[in-house]
Amino acid sequence: MDSVYVEICTDKDVYTPGQILTGSLNIDARKPIAIDSIKARLYGDAVVHFVSKDFYTFSNKRVYINEGKELWHYSTLQEMLGMAPLDHNANRCEKGYLTGKSQFRFAFNLPSDLATSFNCPGSPVAVKYSITHEHPVIVIAPQLIARPVGSQKVVHSKCFPLTKGRSLFVECALEQAVLSSVDKLQATITITNRWKQSIKYVHMSILKKIKAVGCFVDDHSIIDTKTVLVKTTGVGLPSTKPKIVVGETYSFTPSFNVPALPPSMNVPDLMETSYMLSIDVGRAHNYVIASLRVPITIVTDIIDVEPVVPAHCEDLLIDLTPSTWKKTAPAIDLLA
Repeated sequence: MDSVYVEICTDKDVYTPGQILTGSLNIDARKPIAIDSIKARLYGDAVVHFVSKDFYTFSNKRVYINEGKELWHYSTLQEMLGMAPLDHNANRCEKGYLTGKSQFRFAFNLPSDLATSFNCPGSPVAVKYSITHEHPVIVIAPQLIARPVGSQKVVHSKCFPLTKGRSLFVECALEQAVLSSVDKLQATITITNRWKQSIKYVHMSILKKIKAVGCFVDDHSIIDTKTVLVKTTGVGLPSTKPKIVVGETYSFTPSFNVPALPPSMNVPDLMETSYMLSIDVGRAHNYVIASLRVPITIVTDIIDVEPVVPAHCEDLLIDLTPSTWKKTAPAIDLLA
């Protein structure tokens, strides 16, 4: 209705499982409207839907939270007679009519077993949370994985045989295989061209592998899986190196940061996501003759979700100037 404007705001952009989700529901009633109660509902689920190769429909669903709370209700006769405490949020309402601007606070306890929010184009599964089905809520479950100390270099290589005894050698040396979003991906790529033509296309990107588990809509005892690969942005050869000629071995370190991706996750009997580093080699993006896949793990640490609050130095200062010492305190003989 044009006479009522409703806005939902959360106090934070991102929440983690186990936290308290707080926010406010703001209502601007430009004309008096009759209202018995005001409620907010937090809902979250994971939904799987895909069509198999045989054109059968499979689906799956898991509800993580479905909780409603009443933020305000019209004062009863007992409350008006002083027999029960009045609701302070009702100060703008008279006789069940809401007028003007009002704000109602809400708070929901997030369960500790929530899955990370997940949604991307082409994916057969989505994990979403929302308040009153309108305001999306982002939930990220941090993974307590200790970062390796020191060098953890991982080397993957493969020689791709081609026609007439020719071949193409591709190697990827990773300084670290466990990464988080916006981390710098330190990789050295080596190409040995024993093909008949120059290599003009070398592209490194991250592949998102999504595996979903669904049940046949007519018989839930029949289970099938669907796996899709989603390609993210990447980087190619340096601009100063347009091609790798026949017989040449060339190594380079691309400048590449991990894009904002949800962490690798596994929800039993529902979904699984993992990541691979893909190095595609050929003449062009539509003429690839070799692809090297390197498994990597993307995590989300708690420091990536919760901002660090710096300590206030003034709260930690202690005045140790001599003027504050008690000169009358008796001396203590530690050798006595």
